[in-house]
Amino acid sequence: MSCDTSGLTFDISGSAALFSQLAGVLAAFAFGAIALVLPGEHRGADRRSDTPDSRRERADVHLLLALVATFVSLIIATMQFAALAGERGCALYQGRAAAEEFLGGVAFAFAVVMLMYAIVQLVALSRIAAIGVHARLIVVVLGPALATLFMLSGAEDVASAPWRQIEAGQLLVAQNTAFHRQISTVALLLPAGQLAVSLLAWSFRRRLGRWLPSSFWPLAPVLFPYLSLGLATAAIVRSMTLIASVPTTSLPPWEVLSWLAVCSLVLLCQVIVLAVGPPRRGRR
Repeated sequence: MSCDTSGLTFDISGSAALFSQLAGVLAAFAFGAIALVLPGEHRGADRRSDTPDSRRERADVHLLLALVATFVSLIIATMQFAALAGERGCALYQGRAAAEEFLGGVAFAFAVVMLMYAIVQLVALSRIAAIGVHARLIVVVLGPALATLFMLSGAEDVASAPWRQIEAGQLLVAQNTAFHRQISTVALLLPAGQLAVSLLAWSFRRRLGRWLPSSFWPLAPVLFPYLSLGLATAAIVRSMTLIASVPTTSLPPWEVLSWLAVCSLVLLCQVIVLAVGPPRRGRR
């Protein structure tokens, strides 16, 4: 079946090729950071500090875990966007390409947030440790909202498919369905809510630190990289289940909303933990 895509005002496959290149470049940076951390070059003057070796080693393990999870997630996102770049014809406006874009966006968003999380840790371990507070603030406040906005752009494309053709011409426009209106509302409220929660978490980070149990902190730096990598992998596996021979295959509304709910919750938990930070010795 031949489909005329000349009426499309945005080429999903074209942007996917650029995103694939960007994810590949970021993966190279993550690999470079891993190579920097392994010999301990990231510590600089901290080598002469009185920090116990066990604490330094534990911090390095957490940093390396975040960087490895970031590197693998970015490789996964690179392959997903590369596959999306090959979509042609009917799939570009009948649903399948939009679903692949949304799922690839989930993997890419979590990879970038985890990369920023690793950068904050790397800065905190450098010789200019005071800048770590500013790096944490930027990631805590902007990270979840920007990542969610990126995922919502793909969700809106899913809600718009299949695009319809205007009777008077060849221009293809989005469907005005209840799901599309719902996603448009979520696209306004969800990032704003995340921004508000992130600001509150940063403002009351000391109180939150008192509420969280001390047994949670050894687990958090290990749990969140695995959660991010798990969600990125699950998104790509779900993308592989889309039927390649059916251009109308897509994601049902409930699944898109479920992805957004789970991803938003995990992002908020990550930045709250990053805002609070591990308790200092002797702090109650």
